[in-house]
Amino acid sequence: MGFEQFAPARDFSYLAVLLFGVGLGCLLNRFKPGKTARFRNLTVTVGLCFFSGSLAAFTAAIIHSNWMILRASSLYLPLGILVALLALAIFFPKVLGFSLVLITGIFVVWMGYACLRFPVIDGSSQGRVTRDGSGLVHVLLITPPSDTSLSFQASTEVLEFQAFSFSFPEIFPLAGGVKRGLVAEINSSNERLYTDPRLGRFFSPGLSPWPGANSEQQDAWKRFFSFYETQEELETKMLLPAGTGLSVLFDGITLSFR
Repeated sequence: MGFEQFAPARDFSYLAVLLFGVGLGCLLNRFKPGKTARFRNLTVTVGLCFFSGSLAAFTAAIIHSNWMILRASSLYLPLGILVALLALAIFFPKVLGFSLVLITGIFVVWMGYACLRFPVIDGSSQGRVTRDGSGLVHVLLITPPSDTSLSFQASTEVLEFQAFSFSFPEIFPLAGGVKRGLVAEINSSNERLYTDPRLGRFFSPGLSPWPGANSEQQDAWKRFFSFYETQEELETKMLLPAGTGLSVLFDGITLSFR
């Protein structure tokens, strides 16, 4: 089952587990000592409502995956942990509930900083390189929220493009499996012509392992996401003059020019 079919089923399964965990926490509140009968009946009713939503989401996951979601054994551990955390957070809101909200907020902010600012690699053009009649090379790189355009007289016949791409494993909801990346640098004869302003001299702020990480720590880091650096060369003689140019594309995890 490819990621395109797996993603919606996986996300529906996370929603089902989230609702199930909240419903379980509500039912556990039924057994708290010192509570009134009205409170206990209300917690049971609310818990059953969450269970109904969980069943609907789980049914959607099965339909989207044609039962294949049940074979995704890599999901069992994170789903089980999520159920336990949510149930305990609802049962002990002052101890775990607020802490869970705080940790989740920090994670969302980190994701926004380290991931969402890079464009998705979906096979569409990441930029275009052209050469005019005077030999001047023009590069247009699509770097949201604005486009970066530069022109230069190449000092050699070869332009060196350095880029990176990364993706999260399929167990991550919403962000999982989506490849992101960009062109980080363009060099010509050891002369740096362009550096992405979001990176400076570093390719992956907030993404790469900490300085001094050993091989075991780097391998553990790679379990959370896959990171690739690539270097490709473009011969300027491949560029025909008078505006006819080549598109810069990500072919899998590497750059290509077509």
